[in-house]
Amino acid sequence: MKEKVIRPWKPEDLPALREIWKAGFHDPEEDIDAFYRLFLREDGCLVAETEGKPVSAEYIVSGVYHLPDGKTPVSTSYLYALSTLPEYRGCRIGLKLQSAALDQALSVSDSATLVPSEPSLIPVYLRERRFRPLSRLREARVTKESLPDSSPLEAARLTAAAYAKLRETALTGLPHSVYPQTWYELSETYGTSYWRAGRALMAAYVQDGRCVVSELLACGEDWKEALIPMTERIPASVYLVRTPLFQDGPGEERVFSLGSFRAADQIIPQDFWFPFSLE
Repeated sequence: MKEKVIRPWKPEDLPALREIWKAGFHDPEEDIDAFYRLFLREDGCLVAETEGKPVSAEYIVSGVYHLPDGKTPVSTSYLYALSTLPEYRGCRIGLKLQSAALDQALSVSDSATLVPSEPSLIPVYLRERRFRPLSRLREARVTKESLPDSSPLEAARLTAAAYAKLRETALTGLPHSVYPQTWYELSETYGTSYWRAGRALMAAYVQDGRCVVSELLACGEDWKEALIPMTERIPASVYLVRTPLFQDGPGEERVFSLGSFRAADQIIPQDFWFPFSLE
Protein backbone atom coordinates (compact mmCIF):
# COMPACT_ATOMS: atom_id res chain seq x y z
CA MET A 1 0.00 0.00 0.00
CA LYS A 2 1.30 3.45 -0.89
CA GLU A 3 2.09 6.07 1.70
CA LYS A 4 -0.84 7.39 3.70
CA VAL A 5 -1.43 11.15 3.75
CA ILE A 6 -3.36 12.84 6.55
CA ARG A 7 -4.94 16.13 5.51
CA PRO A 8 -7.95 18.42 6.16
CA TRP A 9 -11.10 17.56 4.26
CA LYS A 10 -12.05 19.42 1.07
CA PRO A 11 -15.55 20.03 -0.35
CA GLU A 12 -14.86 17.60 -3.17
CA ASP A 13 -14.33 14.87 -0.54
CA LEU A 14 -18.01 14.84 0.46
CA PRO A 15 -19.01 11.75 -1.61
CA ALA A 16 -16.04 9.85 -0.17
CA LEU A 17 -16.84 11.06 3.36
CA ARG A 18 -20.38 9.73 3.02
CA GLU A 19 -19.09 6.38 1.81
CA ILE A 20 -16.68 6.14 4.75
CA TRP A 21 -19.39 7.13 7.26
CA LYS A 22 -21.88 4.59 5.91
CA ALA A 23 -19.24 1.84 5.97
CA GLY A 24 -18.72 2.43 9.67
CA PHE A 25 -22.15 3.36 11.01
CA HIS A 26 -24.89 2.58 8.43
CA ASP A 27 -26.76 5.77 9.35
CA PRO A 28 -29.57 7.08 7.12
CA GLU A 29 -28.80 9.93 4.75
CA GLU A 30 -30.83 12.46 6.76
CA ASP A 31 -28.71 11.84 9.86
CA ILE A 32 -25.49 12.34 7.94
CA ASP A 33 -26.91 15.47 6.30
CA ALA A 34 -27.85 16.88 9.71
CA PHE A 35 -24.35 16.36 11.09
CA TYR A 36 -22.73 17.98 8.06
CA ARG A 37 -25.16 20.91 8.20
CA LEU A 38 -24.60 21.58 11.91
CA PHE A 39 -20.98 20.65 12.50
CA LEU A 40 -18.86 20.23 9.39
CA ARG A 41 -16.58 23.25 9.23
CA GLU A 42 -13.34 24.03 7.40
CA ASP A 43 -11.26 22.69 10.30
CA GLY A 44 -13.84 20.10 11.40
CA CYS A 45 -12.61 16.93 9.72
CA LEU A 46 -9.38 15.12 8.88
CA VAL A 47 -9.08 12.40 6.23
CA ALA A 48 -6.49 9.73 5.58
CA GLU A 49 -5.77 9.37 1.88
CA THR A 50 -3.93 6.63 0.05
CA GLU A 51 -3.38 6.45 -3.70
CA GLY A 52 -5.30 9.72 -4.00
CA LYS A 53 -8.42 8.29 -2.36
CA PRO A 54 -9.85 9.24 1.08
CA VAL A 55 -10.17 5.94 2.97
CA SER A 56 -10.64 7.07 6.58
CA ALA A 57 -12.14 10.13 8.28
CA GLU A 58 -12.70 11.62 11.73
CA TYR A 59 -14.62 14.73 12.78
CA ILE A 60 -13.73 17.36 15.41
CA VAL A 61 -16.50 19.14 17.35
CA SER A 62 -15.89 21.93 19.89
CA GLY A 63 -17.24 21.76 23.43
CA VAL A 64 -16.79 22.93 27.03
CA TYR A 65 -16.41 21.26 30.44
CA HIS A 66 -17.52 22.82 33.69
CA LEU A 67 -15.54 21.73 36.73
CA PRO A 68 -16.70 22.00 40.35
CA ASP A 69 -15.73 24.65 42.92
CA GLY A 70 -15.88 27.58 40.48
CA LYS A 71 -12.89 26.49 38.44
CA THR A 72 -12.36 27.93 34.97
CA PRO A 73 -14.26 26.06 32.22
CA VAL A 74 -12.09 23.75 30.14
CA SER A 75 -12.39 23.84 26.34
CA THR A 76 -12.44 20.52 24.53
CA SER A 77 -12.60 19.06 21.05
CA TYR A 78 -14.80 15.99 20.70
CA LEU A 79 -13.30 13.44 18.28
CA TYR A 80 -16.26 11.84 16.54
CA ALA A 81 -17.22 9.14 14.03
CA LEU A 82 -13.80 7.69 13.21
CA SER A 83 -14.29 5.19 10.40
CA THR A 84 -12.19 3.45 7.75
CA LEU A 85 -13.30 1.68 4.58
CA PRO A 86 -13.39 -2.09 5.22
CA GLU A 87 -10.74 -2.94 2.63
CA TYR A 88 -8.25 -0.60 4.34
CA ARG A 89 -8.76 -1.77 7.92
CA GLY A 90 -6.07 -3.62 9.84
CA CYS A 91 -3.30 -1.35 8.55
CA ARG A 92 -3.35 1.11 11.50
CA ILE A 93 -4.73 3.84 9.23
CA GLY A 94 -7.40 4.70 11.78
CA LEU A 95 -4.91 4.95 14.65
CA LYS A 96 -2.64 7.19 12.59
CA LEU A 97 -5.59 9.42 11.75
CA GLN A 98 -6.70 9.42 15.41
CA SER A 99 -3.25 10.62 16.47
CA ALA A 100 -3.30 13.44 13.92
CA ALA A 101 -6.82 14.49 14.96
CA LEU A 102 -5.71 14.50 18.59
CA ASP A 103 -2.73 16.71 17.75
CA GLN A 104 -5.03 19.16 15.96
CA ALA A 105 -7.54 19.11 18.82
CA LEU A 106 -4.91 19.86 21.46
CA SER A 107 -3.50 22.70 19.36
CA VAL A 108 -6.78 24.63 19.70
CA SER A 109 -8.39 23.23 22.90
CA ASP A 110 -7.38 22.45 26.46
CA SER A 111 -8.41 18.84 25.96
CA ALA A 112 -9.77 16.26 23.56
CA THR A 113 -12.56 13.76 24.24
CA LEU A 114 -13.81 10.61 22.57
CA VAL A 115 -16.48 8.02 23.32
CA PRO A 116 -15.42 4.60 21.97
CA SER A 117 -18.17 3.09 19.82
CA GLU A 118 -17.80 -0.15 21.79
CA PRO A 119 -16.48 -0.70 25.35
CA SER A 120 -14.05 -3.27 23.92
CA LEU A 121 -12.20 -0.42 22.17
CA ILE A 122 -11.35 1.33 25.45
CA PRO A 123 -8.20 -0.75 26.14
CA VAL A 124 -7.11 -0.23 22.52
CA TYR A 125 -7.13 3.55 22.96
CA LEU A 126 -5.56 3.36 26.41
CA ARG A 127 -2.67 1.30 25.03
CA GLU A 128 -1.77 4.27 22.84
CA ARG A 129 -1.02 6.10 26.14
CA ARG A 130 -2.38 9.41 24.88
CA PHE A 131 -5.81 9.00 26.47
CA ARG A 132 -6.95 8.31 29.99
CA PRO A 133 -10.40 7.66 31.44
CA LEU A 134 -12.38 10.89 31.52
CA SER A 135 -15.85 10.04 32.80
CA ARG A 136 -17.45 7.16 34.61
CA LEU A 137 -21.17 6.52 34.97
CA ARG A 138 -23.62 3.87 36.07
CA GLU A 139 -25.30 1.87 33.34
CA ALA A 140 -28.06 -0.72 33.78
CA ARG A 141 -30.54 -2.67 31.70
CA VAL A 142 -33.93 -2.26 33.32
CA THR A 143 -37.24 -3.86 32.36
CA LYS A 144 -40.67 -2.48 33.15
CA GLU A 145 -41.39 -5.65 35.14
CA SER A 146 -38.46 -4.91 37.45
CA LEU A 147 -39.91 -1.53 38.47
CA PRO A 148 -42.68 -0.81 41.00
CA ASP A 149 -46.22 -0.93 39.66
CA SER A 150 -46.93 2.79 39.82
CA SER A 151 -45.45 6.22 40.39
CA PRO A 152 -46.84 9.54 41.63
CA LEU A 153 -44.90 11.29 38.86
CA GLU A 154 -45.96 12.06 35.30
CA ALA A 155 -43.59 12.41 32.36
CA ALA A 156 -43.86 15.69 30.44
CA ARG A 157 -41.98 16.24 27.21
CA LEU A 158 -39.65 19.24 27.03
CA THR A 159 -38.18 21.25 24.19
CA ALA A 160 -34.43 20.94 23.83
CA ALA A 161 -34.02 24.58 24.93
CA ALA A 162 -36.10 24.06 28.09
CA TYR A 163 -34.23 20.85 28.88
CA ALA A 164 -30.84 22.51 28.42
CA LYS A 165 -31.78 25.31 30.81
CA LEU A 166 -33.11 22.95 33.49
CA ARG A 167 -30.09 20.68 33.04
CA GLU A 168 -27.59 23.48 33.65
CA THR A 169 -29.48 24.56 36.75
CA ALA A 170 -29.50 21.00 38.09
CA LEU A 171 -25.78 20.55 37.43
CA THR A 172 -24.58 23.87 38.87
CA GLY A 173 -21.39 23.25 40.80
CA LEU A 174 -21.07 19.67 39.55
CA PRO A 175 -18.43 18.43 37.08
CA HIS A 176 -20.11 18.11 33.70
CA SER A 177 -19.95 18.77 29.99
CA VAL A 178 -21.99 21.65 28.55
CA TYR A 179 -23.58 21.06 25.16
CA PRO A 180 -24.22 23.71 22.49
CA GLN A 181 -27.68 24.13 20.99
CA THR A 182 -26.47 22.47 17.77
CA TRP A 183 -25.64 19.36 19.80
CA TYR A 184 -29.25 19.16 20.99
CA GLU A 185 -30.52 19.79 17.46
CA LEU A 186 -28.47 16.90 16.11
CA SER A 187 -29.51 14.62 18.96
CA GLU A 188 -33.16 15.39 18.19
CA THR A 189 -32.55 14.59 14.52
CA TYR A 190 -31.09 11.27 15.65
CA GLY A 191 -34.32 10.61 17.59
CA THR A 192 -33.59 11.85 21.12
CA SER A 193 -36.48 13.33 23.11
CA TYR A 194 -36.28 15.26 26.40
CA TRP A 195 -38.47 14.71 29.46
CA ARG A 196 -39.18 15.79 33.01
CA ALA A 197 -40.85 13.63 35.67
CA GLY A 198 -41.22 15.60 38.88
CA ARG A 199 -37.79 17.15 39.30
CA ALA A 200 -36.01 14.38 37.36
CA LEU A 201 -34.70 15.05 33.86
CA MET A 202 -34.23 12.46 31.13
CA ALA A 203 -32.96 12.26 27.56
CA ALA A 204 -34.02 9.12 25.68
CA TYR A 205 -34.10 7.53 22.24
CA VAL A 206 -35.17 4.16 20.81
CA GLN A 207 -32.60 1.89 19.21
CA ASP A 208 -32.99 -1.76 18.13
CA GLY A 209 -36.14 -2.26 20.19
CA ARG A 210 -34.70 -0.85 23.38
CA CYS A 211 -34.96 2.60 24.90
CA VAL A 212 -31.63 4.22 25.74
CA VAL A 213 -32.06 6.72 28.59
CA SER A 214 -28.74 8.38 27.88
CA GLU A 215 -29.16 10.81 30.77
CA LEU A 216 -31.23 10.38 33.92
CA LEU A 217 -30.70 13.18 36.43
CA ALA A 218 -32.88 12.29 39.40
CA CYS A 219 -32.47 15.75 41.03
CA GLY A 220 -33.71 14.44 44.37
CA GLU A 221 -36.40 12.13 42.99
CA ASP A 222 -36.29 8.35 43.19
CA TRP A 223 -34.89 7.21 39.81
CA LYS A 224 -37.38 4.32 39.67
CA GLU A 225 -40.38 6.61 40.17
CA ALA A 226 -39.02 8.86 37.42
CA LEU A 227 -38.52 5.98 35.02
CA ILE A 228 -41.95 4.35 35.50
CA PRO A 229 -43.93 7.01 33.54
CA MET A 230 -41.29 6.86 30.80
CA THR A 231 -42.10 3.19 30.24
CA GLU A 232 -45.62 4.30 29.30
CA ARG A 233 -44.47 7.18 27.07
CA ILE A 234 -41.75 5.13 25.35
CA PRO A 235 -42.65 1.41 25.44
CA ALA A 236 -39.65 -0.89 24.95
CA SER A 237 -38.48 -4.38 25.86
CA VAL A 238 -35.58 -3.02 27.91
CA TYR A 239 -34.32 0.36 29.10
CA LEU A 240 -30.58 1.07 29.06
CA VAL A 241 -30.27 3.68 31.80
CA ARG A 242 -27.26 5.91 32.44
CA THR A 243 -26.92 7.86 35.67
CA PRO A 244 -24.06 9.91 37.16
CA LEU A 245 -21.98 8.64 40.06
CA PHE A 246 -22.89 11.68 42.17
CA GLN A 247 -26.51 10.50 42.52
CA ASP A 248 -28.27 7.23 43.32
CA GLY A 249 -28.89 5.03 40.31
CA PRO A 250 -28.94 1.47 39.00
CA GLY A 251 -26.28 -0.65 37.42
CA GLU A 252 -22.54 -1.13 37.32
CA GLU A 253 -19.95 1.59 37.09
CA ARG A 254 -18.19 1.82 33.73
CA VAL A 255 -15.75 4.07 31.91
CA PHE A 256 -17.74 5.94 29.29
CA SER A 257 -15.42 8.49 27.71
CA LEU A 258 -11.68 9.05 27.34
CA GLY A 259 -9.79 12.30 27.46
CA SER A 260 -6.42 13.74 26.56
CA PHE A 261 -5.23 16.97 28.18
CA ARG A 262 -2.81 19.62 27.06
CA ALA A 263 -1.79 20.13 30.69
CA ALA A 264 -0.44 16.79 31.88
CA ASP A 265 -1.53 17.51 35.46
CA GLN A 266 -5.13 18.45 34.54
CA ILE A 267 -7.39 16.80 37.10
CA ILE A 268 -10.93 15.79 36.17
CA PRO A 269 -13.14 14.22 38.88
CA GLN A 270 -13.99 10.56 38.30
CA ASP A 271 -17.69 11.41 38.55
CA PHE A 272 -17.39 13.90 35.67
CA TRP A 273 -20.68 13.74 33.76
CA PHE A 274 -20.38 13.22 30.00
CA PRO A 275 -23.40 11.09 29.03
CA PHE A 276 -24.12 12.06 25.41
CA SER A 277 -22.14 10.72 22.49
CA LEU A 278 -24.27 11.88 19.54
CA GLU A 279 -25.40 8.29 19.15
